Parts: sequence; structure tokens; C-alpha cells
Amino acid sequence: MRIEPEFLRNLIHERSPSTAYLTALVGARERSGVRALFAFASICRDAVDLAGSRNEAQIAVARLTRLFNEGVVQRYASARSIVDEVIDETPDLGLAWEAWSFLEEDFEIPRAYAVEFIRGLKQDADGYRPEKVE
Repeated sequence: MRIEPEFLRNLIHERSPSTAYLTALVGARERSGVRALFAFASICRDAVDLAGSRNEAQIAVARLTRLFNEGVVQRYASARSIVDEVIDETPDLGLAWEAWSFLEEDFEIPRAYAVEFIRGLKQDADGYRPEKVE
């Protein structure tokens, strides 16, 4: 499965019209990358921020972690994969997977960056809030 460019365009226009208009400042190839990155981050962040409880947020992060740490190993396996299992549990995370896969394949952005982003989401899900510096 490959994420549809139209889906990416609509998602960014729906969730952040100002960001969508800024993408007009870059070329078509780069614009598709910005849209995919926005989709990945937005979907993952919503899985945590819009969860009904801290426990549900932690479950979402656990699924993301499993998907991005273990899923890549089984990505092209013919047997039912971790990716399939996680997507069955949380379909939106499949869109995040596809958006990042596009970035990885077309822009050669290492998966480690996605994993680091998810680590930050884990801190949010665990209730961590940095101290304010005055």
C-alpha cells in the first residue's frame, strides 16, 4: 500500500491551513515530503493527545513503538506481519506508517528519526512536563 498524494494534501489543508499554504513555497517534490511528514507527526500526535485517558495514550505509544521498531523487520514478509496486527488495532497508525515509509523510500530519511519522535510522544503519554524556566 502506498499513501495517496490526495490524502496528504487534504489532511494538511484540513488540520493546518496555514501550513498547507506554506507548502506552496517549495517545489512539488519537496511539498510531497512536507505533507507526508506533517501527516506522520499529526496522526501520531493525535493518537496520544486525543486519547481518552493516560492509559489509552500509553497504549497508542506502545503500538507506535512496536510498529516502528519491529515492523520494519517484517515489512516485506509474506506472513501476517506486525504492521498488519497494529493497523488492525488502530487503523490511523497505518496511515502514519505509510507516510513515514514514503519519506524513507523517496527522501531516504532514517527510521531512527521517527523512533525519536515517538519517544517524545511517550514522555507526553507518561505525563512528563518539563519544568518552566523563568
